[in-house]
Order: sequence, then C-alpha cells, then structure tokens
Amino acid sequence: MQNIENKYFIDEEKFNCPFCQNKGLKYVVLGIAQFDEKNDKKLHAVFVECSHCHKVSMHLMKNINLPMNNFEILNDNCCEHKTYCKQTYNSYIKNKLSFYYDNEDVKNTTCVDENIILSIPTSFFTIDDRIPKKLRELINEAEKCVQNNCITGASACIRKTIYEFLLIANAQGNSYEEKIKSLKNIYKTVENEYMDILSKIQGIMCDQVHENTIYNNFKTNEAKAYIELLKEIFNQVYVIPDELKKKKSKIDELFGSLKR
Repeated sequence: MQNIENKYFIDEEKFNCPFCQNKGLKYVVLGIAQFDEKNDKKLHAVFVECSHCHKVSMHLMKNINLPMNNFEILNDNCCEHKTYCKQTYNSYIKNKLSFYYDNEDVKNTTCVDENIILSIPTSFFTIDDRIPKKLRELINEAEKCVQNNCITGASACIRKTIYEFLLIANAQGNSYEEKIKSLKNIYKTVENEYMDILSKIQGIMCDQVHENTIYNNFKTNEAKAYIELLKEIFNQVYVIPDELKKKKSKIDELFGSLKR
C-alpha cells in the first residue's frame, strides 16, 4: 500500500495539502470542469480547497465521478452545462468560481490518487525539504514529465539528478561506475543494492549529462521505478540521519536533566 504521506487524497474527507504541507486535513471539492481530451475521451479538472490555508489545488483526473447532490447549482443559464460548486471554507473563493459539469455520468465515487493524471502543484510537496533543492527540483520535473508521458524529458531529468547527486556528494573516480562505488564509502548507511542499481544506468557521463545521448529512453515503468529509488536514496542520505540526530539530542537532553 502506498504510504498515505505520499498521497494527495487519503479518503473522501482528508488529504495532504501541497501548499501548507500539513497532513490529514479536511478538504472540499470546490468544482469540477469536464472537457474533451479526444473525440471519444473526456477528462475532469477537479478543484480542491484546503480547510487550513484555503489554497486551491487542481487535479486532472480520469474516471472521476462525484455525486452532484453534494453540490450547489450556482448558475443554470450560462451554457448547456450546469455550474456546480460545493460549499467552500472561504466565501471569497466561492463567488469567483465558474465550473461546468454534465451530470449524466455521475456516480458515487471519490477522489483517489490512482485517477490523477496531473496535479498542480505536483508531488513536489512529498519530497522532504532537507533534500538539496536542486535534487528536489529535478525529481519534481521528472515526475511531471512522467505524468505528461514525456519519457524523453523524464529520462534526461533522472540522469541529470544522478549527475547532480554525484557533484553534491563530491564522489571520486575517473568513471561513472567508480563514482557510484565511492558513494558506498561516503554513505555507508544506504543499501548497497540501491547503489548497484544506479551504477547500471547507461548515459551518465563523468563531466556532464548529454540530453541528446544515443542511449535509449527509459520505459515509463522504469522511469517511475528510478524516481522512487532516487527518492529513497535521498531519504536515507539526507532525512533519516537528521531524524536520528534529533532523537539523540532529545534523549541526551532528557538524561542531562536527570543529572541536574
């Protein structure tokens, strides 16, 4: 099961806000706009408001249906579609909304991450800010490329992320393989298997990343796997050690107070 901290929608009432970055907050679906992606395919833009910061995020979704009896009709005269809006936490936002939805296909389901094609903001909020900004930005860009089925861009971003990681770590060696091997000595708490996987990726140079490389693009499932691998490596390099340091400081403080 996917970690709920890495998801937008936890259930039909709670989500993780990409703006204030608080977890498990109540949300409200402000409106749904249906549009045509192709002649025979429709998508939905779902607008969600956070109950804490009142910021609104947008999620392009497939197979999304929400019960219209939970929505209020705001305007029935502007076009052939009715305008729907759910009760909002912020009255100012409600007056600015104009979303259209054909209610013929509505069924009782809820927002789930599995139906998301693209979110704005993206899943950048799920990447811990203790990870260097450059790496977070590249991972974020790679994920957006995958969401938009731009595998060439995703492949370049993944390779660029690894290259930047080597620079930040000051990895030593005359070849890519040697530099990855040196990471094992620098970050001894990271699983060696993860580094071995990185060492087998083709198309990463010692001095630069060539986006026009002759190496083939990753497949979509490969790109997703490499992104998750990099996030886990960065978690073990930058996040977990900091958490352990904080816990140790807390324990030291507690026992220090006993000696006073």
